[in-house]
Amino acid sequence: MHYFALVKRRSHEAFQVLKEAKEKVKHGIQCLPPSKYFAGSCYTYMKTLPASSWERAHNNCLSLPMIKDANLLAIESIDEYEFIERELIGLKSGSESVSVYIGLRKINNTWLWSNDVPLKETPVYRFWVDNNRDILAYDCGILWLARNTSVITPAPCVEQALRPYVCKQTIDRCYNHSSNCGKYGKCINLPSMNSHKCQCRFFYTGDQCEKWSNQGLQVIIGCIIVVIAFIASYIINFDRSEDSWSFKKSNYEQYQT
Repeated sequence: MHYFALVKRRSHEAFQVLKEAKEKVKHGIQCLPPSKYFAGSCYTYMKTLPASSWERAHNNCLSLPMIKDANLLAIESIDEYEFIERELIGLKSGSESVSVYIGLRKINNTWLWSNDVPLKETPVYRFWVDNNRDILAYDCGILWLARNTSVITPAPCVEQALRPYVCKQTIDRCYNHSSNCGKYGKCINLPSMNSHKCQCRFFYTGDQCEKWSNQGLQVIIGCIIVVIAFIASYIINFDRSEDSWSFKKSNYEQYQT
């Protein structure tokens, strides 16, 4: 029994490895080197083409050749943060720390990501450290990494030294939004519109397939009418058969007398 359990476990592990390899191959084709794929997006660490300002880094991401709809990195989850920290950037041997521009900027005293989501509303706000809140010129965000720690922190938007940055291109908008379509919908990517939509089942409609569709209601009402008509027809025919039987029985009794 122990042997078969071991074989079953090893087979499951092998299947998972093959599945992950298949996913990497599938998505790796979509991300042009040196970009890396993670959770529906391609990430490019621009360390060989650093920028002298946040604005320059932002514009460079928008104008990347052969890459559409890229933007300066907006970090939306803890898993994404850890991917950026460990797999995309990391630290070279002998390096003490590194800092990169990210898609975070203070607008009207509110820190916003490049996708217009406030920093405070995202899970990565836990990594935010603002030791320069009294310095007015520190209006742009950077990701600072050292060997044992990493933080998101403010920095000057324009500097004399060049700073690397990270560009992000979302290629699968359904990756993080498939659950938004509910139980009765399927998420469909719209690459030409840089968006996605929910394709609802026949009986449902709405942005999240949460409402009955007119066609669905018509079908349901039609079915109810058919059932009611069938029941009514059955009752009428049953009454007629009862009347007919009573009439025949009465005639038979009269004939006997």
